[in-house]
Amino acid sequence: MQTLDKSIMLDIKYHGYERPTPIQCQAMPLALSGRDILGCAETGSGKTAAFSIPMIHHCLRQPPIRRGDGPLALVMAPTRELAQQIEKEVKAFSRTARGFKTAIVVGGANMGDQVRSTARHCACCSSRSHLPHRPALRPSQRRGDSGGNPRPLHRPLAER
Repeated sequence: MQTLDKSIMLDIKYHGYERPTPIQCQAMPLALSGRDILGCAETGSGKTAAFSIPMIHHCLRQPPIRRGDGPLALVMAPTRELAQQIEKEVKAFSRTARGFKTAIVVGGANMGDQVRSTARHCACCSSRSHLPHRPALRPSQRRGDSGGNPRPLHRPLAER
């Protein structure tokens, strides 16, 4: 198993965590090795940390983001409240990480500002159910072989 980034370990210690929870023991080694994970556990069991800590670790191992690169990680949540909770947790485990920033994209806020914000950040949380539209992706982007970040083909009516 990989050793976590020193800044993540500092943040874990800062928050007083001593041992990983059962879901974290099972999920984190797989996520850190690059495998996909699907975990089910009770509320308060540490699911968010189980995927966000490996996500932060992965982001910190990447070359610095350049203008136009977009986010390195994307978390989709079904509600605004959950997206905000996830972002708070990601910030808690990346508070000492140099150059690591988060952005949140939710309905009810200026989409143009939010979209621009995501281009300058390492991780992005999004509430899918509150977004006013679904971006139309080119066929190559749907297949994941576009060689870059997906870009919407159109802007929402609110931005025109």
